[in-house]
Amino acid sequence: MATEYSNTSRIDWRRDLTGQRIGQLTAVRYLEKRHSLVYWECRCDCGVIKPIAHTSLQRKQPVQSCGCLRKERFKYFPVT
Repeated sequence: MATEYSNTSRIDWRRDLTGQRIGQLTAVRYLEKRHSLVYWECRCDCGVIKPIAHTSLQRKQPVQSCGCLRKERFKYFPVT
């Protein structure tokens, strides 16, 4: 499945994730392919925009946020 984008000729065989929500992240657009990994620009519910690897978004336990979720959890359950 080759999908055309303005900043690249195609996204190899990877799925188009534009608009999909994964945890608190929403895939905004395809960014680039670096060292055989496809990166997506993702917006977190807290407002942060981060590049996230396609493999991190599509595994069985995908990345859930930009890191703000971890900070929020440690606020209530501090490590001692």
